Amino acid sequence: MSEIGQHSSMTDGDVYGKRRILTERADMFLGYSIYRALVKSIIFRFVIISEKVAKGPARLLIRQAVLQLMTAMLAVIALGACASNEYMGISLKPGRADPQLQELVRRAQAGDKRAQLELGIRYEEGDAVPVDLRRARKLYVLAVADEKRVVWVYSPPTTRASKGYVIPVVVGLEKPGLKDARERLQAIDNRRVR
Repeated sequence: MSEIGQHSSMTDGDVYGKRRILTERADMFLGYSIYRALVKSIIFRFVIISEKVAKGPARLLIRQAVLQLMTAMLAVIALGACASNEYMGISLKPGRADPQLQELVRRAQAGDKRAQLELGIRYEEGDAVPVDLRRARKLYVLAVADEKRVVWVYSPPTTRASKGYVIPVVVGLEKPGLKDARERLQAIDNRRVR
């Protein structure tokens, strides 16, 4: 029996399963391999330590504390990754690019379809940015996509024998994609085919 099995009722398979589940959750949140490797090793060590050290109610408290700590770490790392200083190859740091271009990029990053189209046109034509049809196409795809906000609502069971359901509910008005962007996207795709 393993060292963990001697101190608790958990088997090596249970610890490995917990580690696998926790690292899969970490992978969902993290995009950087360095952070991913660091968080995986920390998670595995916390799970092993919590199983070795405590017994009974104290084990549950340690597990809860460890999960809260890991959640906080993941949130900090994920938020740090979200605060990008660049979008579509254009720096958002003050003084690194034309202020009007930076404002256009910020609007495009925030989901403004008209700004996505304008930035795509700039990339297609090489206006204040280098010609890059791949980035132009990505921006056109974003500008073409219909946008609707969906909220998932839990509907509890109505009787003891029934189950609850999660129902998608569309909130607000649907924003249709831009026709101009669709035409430009088709033109780029036609160029690629030839």
